[in-house]
Amino acid sequence: MIHVVKKSGSEKIGPISATRTNAIKTCPSTCALLQDGTCYDMLGNQGIHRDRVDRGEYQTLTPDQFLASMHELTRIWRWCTGGDLPSHDMNTDRIDRRFLTRMVKGIESNGQTAIIYTHKPVLTGTRGALARDASHNRAAIRQAVKSAPSVAVNISCESPEEVDQAMAHGFPCTVTLPLGSPAKFTTPAGNRIKVCPQQLAKGRTKITCGETCRSRHGIPICADPTRDHAVGFIAHGPRKSKLTQRILGQ
Repeated sequence: MIHVVKKSGSEKIGPISATRTNAIKTCPSTCALLQDGTCYDMLGNQGIHRDRVDRGEYQTLTPDQFLASMHELTRIWRWCTGGDLPSHDMNTDRIDRRFLTRMVKGIESNGQTAIIYTHKPVLTGTRGALARDASHNRAAIRQAVKSAPSVAVNISCESPEEVDQAMAHGFPCTVTLPLGSPAKFTTPAGNRIKVCPQQLAKGRTKITCGETCRSRHGIPICADPTRDHAVGFIAHGPRKSKLTQRILGQ
């Protein structure tokens, strides 16, 4: 169920390997973007690829096949341009703990850098997340990064308040922001949010995840587990205005 592109043609991530999973089997029920159809991955070209993976029209690998072939990916690669981490026992709100640990160990042993996000719930009660699912996911992520501390597993949040809660648990975060958001600001609890550099690039300046986005440690910002801020992604895609309205509660 994991579709692999050895070298992406995306202007955003650059010529690096990228994966996509079956969204039906991996996207959590607690994702509001999934619930109201504002997820960028459900629309346009992304939506076409998503549907083809979900319908089984693309070649895919089982989790074990993917883990065995990870060494063939580029040195920097992107996990899941669509979909999410494999699910535990068919429960899309739970991370497959064994897979995640094996994947991050493989990343480290291969000398690779991976950009990883998950929207599976880690906060009890947020959009209906159950305590047992959130607890399971927190433990799964902690176990994984303990075994491979150079790897970051980002929690995808839907508000600055969620960023505060997730960062209080010690997790690196990204967050969806409304149109018109400033390039950097602080959350209610004083955590910093900085907008993705690629979204701020002007004119002929070209920034891609794989080639030019770098933290102080020389790796893509979202892949750096030691960074001191959350990365913000301003609403984009065909329904960015609708997404902005939802974020702002309008």
